[in-house]
Amino acid sequence: MQYRSNEQETVINYDNQTGKWTIYSTYGPHARKFERALAEGARKEYTDSGTLIMIDGELNDADYRVSIARRVHMTEEQRRTNSERMRKMVEARKNGKAGQKEEME
Repeated sequence: MQYRSNEQETVINYDNQTGKWTIYSTYGPHARKFERALAEGARKEYTDSGTLIMIDGELNDADYRVSIARRVHMTEEQRRTNSERMRKMVEARKNGKAGQKEEME
């Protein structure tokens, strides 16, 4: 079974009395994203081919937290600068220099 587009939704709810977060999602990408955060006993539904398409249950708040973050929008120049910085960090780790600050040019 597959949910039709107009039936797909994700609802995350916080109950102030119990202090628990619950989630219900029939949108496959969200169901798969939050599957690891589900507490024991959550209900899951799969397609015939084994793809997770629905979850319903409490979130394991001991290991996860719910937050909304603003997306970072970078210019092309910022992307290039960050990419170069990451390349240098990876290179430094490969050479055993992790944790050492690079000399300023």
